[in-house]
Amino acid sequence: MITANNLKYNIFKQDLFKILVSFLLLSCVGGGLTSYWQNKQSFYQAQIEQQKYEREYATTLFEEISKLMEKQLSDFKMIIIDSALISKCKADYLIWNENNTRLRALTKKYFGESASGSFIFIDSQFKTLFEAIKLGKGVNSDSDLGTKVYSLELEIYKFNEQLIADLLSENVGNSRSETNQ
Repeated sequence: MITANNLKYNIFKQDLFKILVSFLLLSCVGGGLTSYWQNKQSFYQAQIEQQKYEREYATTLFEEISKLMEKQLSDFKMIIIDSALISKCKADYLIWNENNTRLRALTKKYFGESASGSFIFIDSQFKTLFEAIKLGKGVNSDSDLGTKVYSLELEIYKFNEQLIADLLSENVGNSRSETNQ
């Protein structure tokens, strides 16, 4: 026989069961969704930090390459004016030569194949000029050396423009678009 107390108890049991099931489902689903969004946000934040690091490193790399190229170019210009500076040029060229393999690899990694090709071309022009100066060709008398130096200056300018454009567009490192690599 159903009494009022039994009826209240059964209703209470059913309500309690519904409440417990709702709580468990809400906890599991809510916890799962929260975990999913937190993991997704953490991954996104890690990507942003990586891109920030790559931009900072690419900027430092650009500054280092640019300074070394400008120093070497300046030395070649000075030799045109005064051949007594050849020993200084040789010393600076050795510094450039010691770093160019590393810088070329980093240029390719952070700025892509096109920038690496420009770097290789500029490096080959440095080698050509240095060899001409070592052999004594063009110093103080040949305008061909001056023409080559100023032509190289234009190439360095284009190279710097290319790297600056990549830095400003934040198109460096792993975030480079596939079409620009």
